[in-house]
Amino acid sequence: ARTEWDARMGAVCVGFLKLFMPFVIVLPGIIALRLFPDLETPDAAYPTLIRELLPVGLSGLVIAGLIAAMMSSCDSALNACATLFTNDFYQRYLRPRATEREVLWVGRISTAVILVIVLLWAPALRRYESFIQYCVTFMGYVAAPFVAVFLLGVFTKPKPAHELAGMTWSLKEAFRIDKGLLTPMTGGTTPLDVGGRLPLYKDYRLIALVSLILTAIVYWCFR
Repeated sequence: ARTEWDARMGAVCVGFLKLFMPFVIVLPGIIALRLFPDLETPDAAYPTLIRELLPVGLSGLVIAGLIAAMMSSCDSALNACATLFTNDFYQRYLRPRATEREVLWVGRISTAVILVIVLLWAPALRRYESFIQYCVTFMGYVAAPFVAVFLLGVFTKPKPAHELAGMTWSLKEAFRIDKGLLTPMTGGTTPLDVGGRLPLYKDYRLIALVSLILTAIVYWCFR
Protein backbone atom coordinates (compact mmCIF):
# COMPACT_ATOMS: atom_id res chain seq x y z
CA ALA A 1 0.00 0.00 0.00
CA ARG A 2 1.17 3.54 -0.69
CA THR A 3 0.25 4.78 2.77
CA GLU A 4 -1.04 3.56 6.11
CA TRP A 5 -4.46 4.99 5.20
CA ASP A 6 -4.56 2.99 1.96
CA ALA A 7 -3.67 -0.20 3.81
CA ARG A 8 -6.44 0.34 6.34
CA MET A 9 -9.00 1.16 3.68
CA GLY A 10 -8.03 -1.99 1.79
CA ALA A 11 -8.88 -4.09 4.83
CA VAL A 12 -12.16 -2.20 5.33
CA CYS A 13 -13.03 -2.72 1.65
CA VAL A 14 -12.64 -6.47 2.09
CA GLY A 15 -15.12 -6.24 4.96
CA PHE A 16 -17.70 -4.75 2.60
CA LEU A 17 -17.02 -7.42 -0.04
CA LYS A 18 -17.66 -10.12 2.57
CA LEU A 19 -21.21 -8.78 2.93
CA PHE A 20 -22.03 -10.32 -0.45
CA MET A 21 -20.99 -13.82 0.63
CA PRO A 22 -24.41 -14.87 2.04
CA PHE A 23 -26.09 -13.82 -1.20
CA VAL A 24 -23.48 -15.62 -3.31
CA ILE A 25 -23.36 -18.81 -1.23
CA VAL A 26 -26.63 -19.15 0.70
CA LEU A 27 -29.22 -17.94 -1.80
CA PRO A 28 -28.18 -20.30 -4.65
CA GLY A 29 -28.48 -23.18 -2.19
CA ILE A 30 -31.97 -22.09 -1.14
CA ILE A 31 -33.03 -21.71 -4.78
CA ALA A 32 -31.64 -25.15 -5.64
CA LEU A 33 -33.44 -26.73 -2.68
CA ARG A 34 -36.69 -25.19 -3.86
CA LEU A 35 -36.36 -26.06 -7.55
CA PHE A 36 -34.58 -29.41 -7.21
CA PRO A 37 -35.53 -30.97 -3.85
CA ASP A 38 -34.30 -34.43 -4.89
CA LEU A 39 -30.60 -33.60 -5.16
CA GLU A 40 -28.38 -36.45 -4.03
CA THR A 41 -25.79 -34.22 -2.32
CA PRO A 42 -25.75 -30.53 -1.33
CA ASP A 43 -22.56 -30.04 -3.35
CA ALA A 44 -24.55 -30.68 -6.52
CA ALA A 45 -26.74 -27.61 -5.98
CA TYR A 46 -24.63 -25.03 -7.82
CA PRO A 47 -23.69 -27.26 -10.81
CA THR A 48 -27.34 -28.25 -11.17
CA LEU A 49 -28.45 -24.62 -11.26
CA ILE A 50 -25.87 -23.86 -13.94
CA ARG A 51 -26.78 -26.89 -16.04
CA GLU A 52 -30.54 -26.51 -15.84
CA LEU A 53 -31.13 -22.75 -15.78
CA LEU A 54 -28.41 -21.15 -17.92
CA PRO A 55 -28.10 -21.30 -21.70
CA VAL A 56 -25.19 -23.17 -23.24
CA GLY A 57 -22.87 -20.24 -23.87
CA LEU A 58 -23.47 -18.48 -20.56
CA SER A 59 -23.14 -21.71 -18.57
CA GLY A 60 -19.71 -22.22 -20.11
CA LEU A 61 -18.62 -18.75 -19.05
CA VAL A 62 -19.88 -19.30 -15.50
CA ILE A 63 -18.11 -22.66 -15.23
CA ALA A 64 -14.90 -21.12 -16.61
CA GLY A 65 -15.13 -18.35 -14.02
CA LEU A 66 -15.76 -20.90 -11.25
CA ILE A 67 -12.76 -22.98 -12.28
CA ALA A 68 -10.59 -19.87 -12.52
CA ALA A 69 -11.62 -18.83 -9.00
CA MET A 70 -10.83 -22.32 -7.68
CA MET A 71 -7.43 -22.30 -9.39
CA SER A 72 -6.67 -18.89 -7.92
CA SER A 73 -7.55 -20.10 -4.43
CA CYS A 74 -5.45 -23.25 -4.83
CA ASP A 75 -2.54 -21.25 -6.20
CA SER A 76 -2.65 -18.85 -3.26
CA ALA A 77 -2.80 -21.68 -0.74
CA LEU A 78 0.09 -23.56 -2.35
CA ASN A 79 2.19 -20.40 -2.55
CA ALA A 80 1.51 -19.62 1.12
CA CYS A 81 2.45 -23.15 2.22
CA ALA A 82 5.64 -23.13 0.13
CA THR A 83 6.62 -19.72 1.48
CA LEU A 84 5.99 -20.87 5.05
CA PHE A 85 8.22 -23.92 4.58
CA THR A 86 11.08 -22.18 2.77
CA ASN A 87 11.25 -19.03 4.92
CA ASP A 88 10.30 -20.30 8.37
CA PHE A 89 11.84 -23.79 8.31
CA TYR A 90 14.31 -24.42 5.52
CA GLN A 91 16.04 -21.04 5.38
CA ARG A 92 15.87 -20.44 9.12
CA TYR A 93 16.88 -23.84 10.51
CA LEU A 94 18.15 -26.15 7.76
CA ARG A 95 20.12 -23.86 5.43
CA PRO A 96 20.51 -20.35 6.87
CA ARG A 97 23.05 -19.46 4.17
CA ALA A 98 21.01 -20.78 1.25
CA THR A 99 21.22 -18.75 -1.93
CA GLU A 100 18.19 -17.14 -3.50
CA ARG A 101 18.26 -19.65 -6.36
CA GLU A 102 18.36 -22.57 -3.91
CA VAL A 103 15.44 -21.16 -1.94
CA LEU A 104 13.50 -20.75 -5.19
CA TRP A 105 14.02 -24.39 -6.15
CA VAL A 106 13.12 -25.59 -2.65
CA GLY A 107 9.90 -23.56 -2.89
CA ARG A 108 9.04 -25.19 -6.21
CA ILE A 109 9.75 -28.69 -4.92
CA SER A 110 7.77 -28.12 -1.71
CA THR A 111 4.84 -26.83 -3.78
CA ALA A 112 4.84 -30.05 -5.82
CA VAL A 113 5.07 -32.20 -2.69
CA ILE A 114 2.21 -30.35 -1.01
CA LEU A 115 0.08 -30.71 -4.16
CA VAL A 116 0.71 -34.49 -4.23
CA ILE A 117 -0.27 -34.76 -0.55
CA VAL A 118 -3.48 -32.85 -1.23
CA LEU A 119 -4.34 -35.12 -4.19
CA LEU A 120 -3.77 -38.23 -2.08
CA TRP A 121 -5.95 -36.79 0.70
CA ALA A 122 -8.81 -35.78 -1.63
CA PRO A 123 -10.59 -39.19 -1.57
CA ALA A 124 -11.12 -38.74 2.18
CA LEU A 125 -13.74 -36.11 1.37
CA ARG A 126 -16.11 -38.84 0.20
CA ARG A 127 -16.78 -39.78 3.81
CA TYR A 128 -18.62 -36.49 4.37
CA GLU A 129 -21.99 -35.42 3.04
CA SER A 130 -20.70 -32.08 1.78
CA PHE A 131 -17.50 -30.07 1.56
CA ILE A 132 -18.85 -27.56 4.09
CA GLN A 133 -19.31 -30.35 6.62
CA TYR A 134 -15.71 -31.44 6.02
CA CYS A 135 -14.43 -27.88 6.55
CA VAL A 136 -16.33 -27.52 9.81
CA THR A 137 -15.07 -30.88 11.06
CA PHE A 138 -11.50 -30.13 10.05
CA MET A 139 -11.54 -26.74 11.78
CA GLY A 140 -12.59 -28.53 14.95
CA TYR A 141 -9.22 -30.31 14.92
CA VAL A 142 -6.99 -27.34 14.05
CA ALA A 143 -8.72 -24.54 15.99
CA ALA A 144 -7.41 -25.63 19.41
CA PRO A 145 -3.71 -25.87 18.33
CA PHE A 146 -3.97 -22.50 16.59
CA VAL A 147 -5.34 -20.88 19.74
CA ALA A 148 -2.67 -22.53 21.88
CA VAL A 149 0.18 -21.32 19.65
CA PHE A 150 -1.31 -17.85 19.44
CA LEU A 151 -1.68 -17.54 23.21
CA LEU A 152 1.84 -18.88 23.69
CA GLY A 153 3.13 -16.12 21.44
CA VAL A 154 1.09 -13.47 23.21
CA PHE A 155 2.18 -14.32 26.74
CA THR A 156 5.93 -15.23 26.27
CA LYS A 157 9.07 -13.42 25.11
CA PRO A 158 7.84 -10.04 24.17
CA LYS A 159 9.87 -7.70 22.02
CA PRO A 160 11.06 -4.33 23.38
CA ALA A 161 8.49 -1.54 23.28
CA HIS A 162 10.46 0.51 20.77
CA GLU A 163 10.38 -2.35 18.26
CA LEU A 164 6.59 -2.61 18.56
CA ALA A 165 5.93 1.12 18.19
CA GLY A 166 3.29 1.67 15.52
CA MET A 167 2.63 -2.06 15.10
CA THR A 168 0.24 -2.75 18.00
CA TRP A 169 -3.35 -1.65 18.48
CA SER A 170 -4.56 0.30 21.50
CA LEU A 171 -7.63 2.32 22.40
CA LYS A 172 -5.49 5.41 22.88
CA GLU A 173 -4.13 5.23 19.35
CA ALA A 174 -7.44 4.18 17.76
CA PHE A 175 -9.35 7.18 19.14
CA ARG A 176 -6.78 9.85 18.36
CA ILE A 177 -8.54 12.62 16.49
CA ASP A 178 -5.87 12.81 13.81
CA LYS A 179 -5.34 9.07 13.44
CA GLY A 180 -7.88 8.47 10.71
CA LEU A 181 -8.30 11.97 9.30
CA LEU A 182 -4.81 12.62 7.99
CA THR A 183 -4.25 13.18 4.29
CA PRO A 184 -2.71 10.29 2.33
CA MET A 185 1.06 10.57 2.24
CA THR A 186 2.50 12.18 -0.90
CA GLY A 187 5.98 12.81 0.44
CA GLY A 188 8.14 12.40 3.51
CA THR A 189 8.15 9.36 5.75
CA THR A 190 4.82 9.71 7.57
CA PRO A 191 1.41 11.29 6.91
CA LEU A 192 2.36 13.92 9.52
CA ASP A 193 4.94 15.26 7.09
CA VAL A 194 2.14 16.39 4.81
CA GLY A 195 -0.34 17.78 7.30
CA GLY A 196 -4.00 18.51 6.71
CA ARG A 197 -6.99 16.24 7.21
CA LEU A 198 -9.30 14.17 5.12
CA PRO A 199 -13.07 14.71 5.14
CA LEU A 200 -14.99 12.88 7.84
CA TYR A 201 -16.45 10.40 5.34
CA LYS A 202 -12.89 9.19 4.62
CA ASP A 203 -12.14 8.37 8.26
CA TYR A 204 -11.41 4.62 8.20
CA ARG A 205 -12.88 4.20 11.69
CA LEU A 206 -16.25 5.56 10.62
CA ILE A 207 -16.32 3.40 7.49
CA ALA A 208 -15.28 0.34 9.52
CA LEU A 209 -18.16 1.05 11.93
CA VAL A 210 -20.60 1.15 9.00
CA SER A 211 -19.21 -2.18 7.78
CA LEU A 212 -19.64 -3.67 11.26
CA ILE A 213 -23.26 -2.50 11.47
CA LEU A 214 -24.09 -3.88 8.01
CA THR A 215 -22.43 -7.17 8.94
CA ALA A 216 -24.61 -7.41 12.05
CA ILE A 217 -27.73 -6.72 9.96
CA VAL A 218 -26.83 -9.40 7.41
CA TYR A 219 -26.06 -11.86 10.19
CA TRP A 220 -29.44 -11.13 11.79
CA CYS A 221 -31.23 -11.69 8.47
CA PHE A 222 -29.49 -15.02 7.77
CA ARG A 223 -29.23 -16.31 11.32
